[in-house]
Amino acid sequence: MNHSTVSRRLLWGITLCAFAFLFAFGMGSPAAMAQGSMSLSTNLHGTNGQAGISFEVTALKSVRLYRIWTTPYSGSNTCTIYGNAGGLKDASGNYRTTGWVQMGQATVTGQGAATYVEIPVDLDLLLNPNDKYGFIVMCSGSVNYNTGVTPYVFSDSYLSIDTECWGMSSLTNFGFFPRQFNGKITYDEGIVGPNDAGISAILSPINFCAGNEDVTVQLHNFGTNQLTAATINWELNGVAQTPYSWTGLLDTTTSAARETQITLTNMNFQAGIPYTIKAWTTMPNGVQDTINNNDTSSVVTQAAVAGTFTIGGASPDFATFNDAANALTAFGLCGPVVFNVRPGTYNEQIELDQIPGASSVNTVTFQSETGNKNDVNLTYQASSTADNW
Repeated sequence: MNHSTVSRRLLWGITLCAFAFLFAFGMGSPAAMAQGSMSLSTNLHGTNGQAGISFEVTALKSVRLYRIWTTPYSGSNTCTIYGNAGGLKDASGNYRTTGWVQMGQATVTGQGAATYVEIPVDLDLLLNPNDKYGFIVMCSGSVNYNTGVTPYVFSDSYLSIDTECWGMSSLTNFGFFPRQFNGKITYDEGIVGPNDAGISAILSPINFCAGNEDVTVQLHNFGTNQLTAATINWELNGVAQTPYSWTGLLDTTTSAARETQITLTNMNFQAGIPYTIKAWTTMPNGVQDTINNNDTSSVVTQAAVAGTFTIGGASPDFATFNDAANALTAFGLCGPVVFNVRPGTYNEQIELDQIPGASSVNTVTFQSETGNKNDVNLTYQASSTADNW
């Protein structure tokens, strides 16, 4: 099928089932982000490719990670960065298949294995000494990797990158060991204050059904002092909500000791409505917070999808297959879903990977609205061997 038109008639009642996760990650204020004046490179330029690559970063000093550079296949690629605050492995030494959050996605143009390409996703991630963070980079056209050869760990005086990790055929399928990350990380020296709190993530509602759900955030101690009190302010769709006064103890020893989950409220979320949740901290330990670029997280979330929808034609629920696929992966399933596809030819390439909430009961069906499979054609003109699927 190389460099050819891939045409498929849409079969009646094709049912797709998949399992997955939904990831949301709150970024700091863009106006206060670091610019990545320093960098650590692996200087690896392997020519083999895989859908994704994993690696782990350990902070040796306080650092703020800015951006990741790597070597996607030549041509246009959609690259997604996932992160895990627990690192790549759990306490038993097993690679983590849960806890990954999507840190951002961007379109880049690969220049081949010899040239590192910047993925324009601002991490704005503060790591304190000895903190570990796991990363996965997935690109639509594959990522070049280096077949495992020593050294596996690359370090400077601020951080280290452990590349003795795994290639990825999907987000939860670690395989093909070791395949090393080709690329670099740009960063700045971390700005550390004695009393510094922030909301590092909005944890819920994510992948939820319409109805009553908790609004839960993750409070993080970014300071050098223990954190015993902070005010959590938050908004729902731009409307200020009642602040939450937190007291407790967050230590400075490890990443786990620095953070805790807090439920702000329980409320009714309606189907089909997007909700923007924003939360930020003030007054850590009862004093002014002088470092504000790590205070805030926000997320746009919506109840999972269920029911019957149309694709194409006049006034559809979704204009294209990709619009429908994006809704599935963004919001997940809360029941069986049927897409009735209106007659026509759809020229697009679709990647329908893992879907949150999918099961043998919560299925996804694409079918011709007329009941005649010949009324719907799905076609795509491949441009190279990298996208002829």
